[in-house]
Amino acid sequence: MRVLLKSALIALGLSGLVSAANADQHNIGKVKEAKPFSIKPQKTKQSVKRNAPRALQNSQASEIAYLKSQVARLTSNQNKINAQIDIYKKEHENEFYGKGDTVTISPLVGRRSSYTGGDLFVKLPSINEDLRLLKQRQKLLKRIGKTAEEMFQRPILEISGMFDGRFVQKDTFSNGGTSQINLHRARLEFLAEVAPWAQAFMSIDYDSNPNEPEFRGAGFPISNSRLFLRRGFLTFGNLNRTPFYGSIGQMFLPIGRYAAVNVTGLPVSSITQTNERAIVAGFSKCGFDGQIYAYNGSAYTGSSNDTVNGFGANLTMDRNFGPYEVVAGTGIIRNVADAGGMQDTTRRGTGQFQGFDKSIADGTEHLEHKVPGVNANLSVTRGPYRLYGEYSGAVRHFARTNMSQNGHGAKPEAIHGEADYTFKVWRDQVPAMLGLAYDESWDSLPLDVAKRHYTIVASTNIWKNTTETLQFQHSINYDAGDTYNGNGGGNTDAKSTGGTANSILFNLKYVF
Repeated sequence: MRVLLKSALIALGLSGLVSAANADQHNIGKVKEAKPFSIKPQKTKQSVKRNAPRALQNSQASEIAYLKSQVARLTSNQNKINAQIDIYKKEHENEFYGKGDTVTISPLVGRRSSYTGGDLFVKLPSINEDLRLLKQRQKLLKRIGKTAEEMFQRPILEISGMFDGRFVQKDTFSNGGTSQINLHRARLEFLAEVAPWAQAFMSIDYDSNPNEPEFRGAGFPISNSRLFLRRGFLTFGNLNRTPFYGSIGQMFLPIGRYAAVNVTGLPVSSITQTNERAIVAGFSKCGFDGQIYAYNGSAYTGSSNDTVNGFGANLTMDRNFGPYEVVAGTGIIRNVADAGGMQDTTRRGTGQFQGFDKSIADGTEHLEHKVPGVNANLSVTRGPYRLYGEYSGAVRHFARTNMSQNGHGAKPEAIHGEADYTFKVWRDQVPAMLGLAYDESWDSLPLDVAKRHYTIVASTNIWKNTTETLQFQHSINYDAGDTYNGNGGGNTDAKSTGGTANSILFNLKYVF
């Protein structure tokens, strides 16, 4: 520090000398432009009259040369001081950042943000989320070019989130009508761009009605809520350098797509959508993406589940064929009992199958054998029109003692199909969408899934980064008298009530 102060003082002193020298140079210039010096003629000394101008010119030239040499010396000294200051900064730069790199917070969503908020990573589908974030970074780096290397010299933190308010008026299959106003969902997501090859993601969610007994209040909504980590993982990869990447952490396993217009849940997702702590290795090249993964599943065979006992694979194609954009995918998973819809069926009645994880009885995660599952999905888009279909199903039957329907081991399957049309309203400025969807399931009564759903969805984006959705759904239950059971469900099979139900739902979503 002493050296730095000394150098600064010298620099200040010399800068004054340089200023003075510059002023002298300015004056010298004026001397050069001045009129020639003249001496009044003397009557008696002719020699003085001849030699005086020459002596004055020599004196002026000498003074100019001296001042120029002083300016050159001062400039040289100043350059030496600047060089010493640069050396000092390089040798002591860690003193300014001794506690680590600073973090830059930036949305990094492009030059213009999407009106619907579709460029925000909170709107990205949760399946293959790590790969989608890598692709988002790849597009960004291609756009900014050489600036990319400088940008990643320090960590960058991107923050995104959403709020989801909902009003529901619906019938139930057995208990008449219900209605509810709710903050259905709130989410805060963080993406840390740690280095050109390293990034980390975390999603903190608000749960308005957790099912765990320790979180359930006595009917008071505020007591029935919590914050929890929904997803969090680390990714290593750089698609600008290599098509291969890897991730480890808590994430939705790469199987399925679940990109429906429905605001409510899908039967297909109840069978194969799985949130686990896993390790994933994948690639992305020329419109084809593939992943293999392994995880420690909750459901198990044998004596314990303290080993890595689950794995799977997935393959996706996203290509353009003329005016058509085609997205197709297929995947397999070792055990569908680990899917979210099977771990928790949302039932809480006594003697009902609540799910392999949620049942009160001990040992409800134990299976006589594992039940593999498959998923296939296809989306075809042309202009404002889109057709989308998806299938999820178990490859074999569960053991009757683990999950049953009508007296046999259940083999859950479901399909989803929809047709969407996007357009603009209000002077051709506000985006809007209309969708029709159909769902059907088989052997899925234990999962509290209806036999069929007919759904109409209309949505728009009245304000930027908002979505307003109105959904009507007509549901048909499994036949009255159909029975079901599962681990922890008791000795007597429960029965379906049959019937139909209608629901009207309005959903308001803000994203940022």
